[in-house]
Amino acid sequence: MNGLGAAMREAAEDVDVRTGFTGDVLRGGRRRQTRRRIGIALAAAMVVGLAGFSAGLAVQHRADVPHALDGRLLEPTKGNLANDPARLRSATAVWQTSLTLSWKYDRGVTELQGEPHVYWVATTEAGDAAVVMQAAQVRNQWRTLVGLVGRDPADGSQKLLGSTSPGDPDGDKESFQFGPGDRTFLMVDPRISVYLSPSATRNAEGVVRRTWQEVPIVDGVGLWTTPEGADPSTVRLVTSLGPPTVSDIPLERQLNTYPASAYLRDGYHARRNGEPDTNSRRWQPVFPAGSLLFGAGGTPPPETDPEPILRQAGVLDIGPRAYISSWNVRGTTGDGTGVLVCEALEGSGPGVLYAVLYRPDGTPDRVVRGSAVVATSPAPVRVHLPDGRGWVVASAEWATLRYRTSPTGEWLGAVANAALFPDDAINVQVSPTNGAQAEVVDLPR
Repeated sequence: MNGLGAAMREAAEDVDVRTGFTGDVLRGGRRRQTRRRIGIALAAAMVVGLAGFSAGLAVQHRADVPHALDGRLLEPTKGNLANDPARLRSATAVWQTSLTLSWKYDRGVTELQGEPHVYWVATTEAGDAAVVMQAAQVRNQWRTLVGLVGRDPADGSQKLLGSTSPGDPDGDKESFQFGPGDRTFLMVDPRISVYLSPSATRNAEGVVRRTWQEVPIVDGVGLWTTPEGADPSTVRLVTSLGPPTVSDIPLERQLNTYPASAYLRDGYHARRNGEPDTNSRRWQPVFPAGSLLFGAGGTPPPETDPEPILRQAGVLDIGPRAYISSWNVRGTTGDGTGVLVCEALEGSGPGVLYAVLYRPDGTPDRVVRGSAVVATSPAPVRVHLPDGRGWVVASAEWATLRYRTSPTGEWLGAVANAALFPDDAINVQVSPTNGAQAEVVDLPR
């Protein structure tokens, strides 16, 4: 036996598996366990159905047994209020009242099946809350709808504070955000560990760093409340076999939430926790859509979506998508380095400039995080490139740009719209083409 084991290890020594393989195996095992339990439950249900039929009771198969039964619909209610009939009735009534025609239409629901099941009901820091589930046909597939019923801080009444949308590829995450200030997070047990990070920091290169803590699962749910004064929009939840060690966590492992206040106002169209508000005045295009070119000679980098590059570099936080500007500035430096400058908007902060540096063969080399963008300012955007490569400067006013290297030095350059200025430049003069007065801006180190 020992010889066989050694031979097998030697044969498998150079075999590699894809990322996430272990988690998929574990989840597959759990799904097989669940299917076995469902098979037993269905067999029992058939026995009960036959007994009822023989006693003269008409059993409606479609109303009682979904095509793809979720084993949780057969489990007894969990939580410290599970034995309170009035609370169960109240949660079920709120759920049923909330499933309006428009709600069903938004989620692609064509048929509800069986009765709602209160999976969990308990007291929380944000008041009594209940997780309600029901089988439904969503776009020709049988799925389990999951919702959170709880108190609306605005008027104190019980409402549907959030629900899954199985028709949306990322809308079936059974995680919710509710209570005063949307500070309390609840996640239904995903059968794998859940980790939470309250906020993010950045190192000197702008790379995002997060620390993670495991969320205990008790009675089938995990609960966590943001401390008073902390910003809940920076909280991130993920599933993982152990504490995450990278910042770029796949979307399928992120438990995105919708703040209850936004869900009650906008329903299906609510923005997810931490998603930028693109209707805000702070997100105004600095330039018309398209590229401004700078530099002479060389081949500018391709006009590709820079978001995957920024994410791979770790300068964008996980969570809801970042918004990348429709404009960019492209060109080459004197040593043949390609440069692409764009703006990214995340969370509630201002837009930030990023410069992607490319190797001569056109592959991305590194990302440099620049300054914040003040959308209402007429000042040009500017990014200081590393290793003495200079300054990329571009103007929103379609202006003539000049630079100087001392406070009383001569203005040099006279380049339209976008330019690469020397590393020792200290000021830029922006002269609008409409004849408005020229403006001088600093190039801070």
